[in-house]
Amino acid sequence: MHINYNCTLTDFPGYSRHFQTLNMTFNSSPQWNSIPGSTPSAPALIWHPIFSKLFLAVRAANNSIWVSTFNSNGVFNNDWVPIPGLTPSTPALAYNPGTNKLQIVVRGSDNSIWSGTFNSSGVFNNDWTSIPGLTASAPALAWNPGANKLQIVVRANDNSLWAGTFNSSGVFNNDWISIPGRTPSSPALAWHPGANKLQMVVRGMDDSIWVSSFNSAGAFNNDWASLSGMIAETPALAWYYSGDRSHLRMVVRAADSSIWFSTFGLSGTFNNDWGKIIGVTASAPGIAYLVSGDLGIVAQASNGSLWGLLY
Repeated sequence: MHINYNCTLTDFPGYSRHFQTLNMTFNSSPQWNSIPGSTPSAPALIWHPIFSKLFLAVRAANNSIWVSTFNSNGVFNNDWVPIPGLTPSTPALAYNPGTNKLQIVVRGSDNSIWSGTFNSSGVFNNDWTSIPGLTASAPALAWNPGANKLQIVVRANDNSLWAGTFNSSGVFNNDWISIPGRTPSSPALAWHPGANKLQMVVRGMDDSIWVSSFNSAGAFNNDWASLSGMIAETPALAWYYSGDRSHLRMVVRAADSSIWFSTFGLSGTFNNDWGKIIGVTASAPGIAYLVSGDLGIVAQASNGSLWGLLY
């Protein structure tokens, strides 16, 4: 990864309002809102519980990395700052409660893997560390509270899947293992407390959707199951629990660039309750739940501009 960085805020392209299909409503109430900035790939979203803000990370057209935030009400703060380093793919974000830090993992320009952190105030620590191994696309990252570890899954050059972990101090354990299965895109990970496992969803080689899991000890269950539906790239996953709103939600981009969502129940069973979100996206959406219980969705338009809504 190239840590040399020499550009200003003007290097991050300004936003455009020419996304014809997203100035409509979703479920009669939420509306897409234009977000200043642009990206050539999928955005990444994560709730930062100590900072109490929704974190957004994107790759700019020159492969630089930029982050900004939404407040706890879902209002965009437009506080873009550059992160030293370059990546040709979407960054991966996860919160590590062991360190009280937000961890970022990216694919380097040479397919290497690099990890860094943000402190409790949301400031990047500029502590990039090289991770042994290579990946052909964006990594997937999620906290496994049962194993007390951060789980990382990557796609290799031959489309095989590999998994490793970071300990509770944020140090990589260098414990790569091969996972049965193949995917042409990045995998997606999210903890499912009802099922007490880490859920993984991938795009199959034929664009079908497949799901498997890691148990609470961090071992891969190899319980692959096919889900209904077809997707064009990486799914997005986020868990929310509050009374009767307890589910793992999945949002995907279809082959025609339309946006669809479905859910997994408390036991981890797929509900097959596909619903369509009005609008289209040029890449996989980014999703995360706010502390309010609203689902934040950020999508990339065909011209690279960013749009968001709360559901």
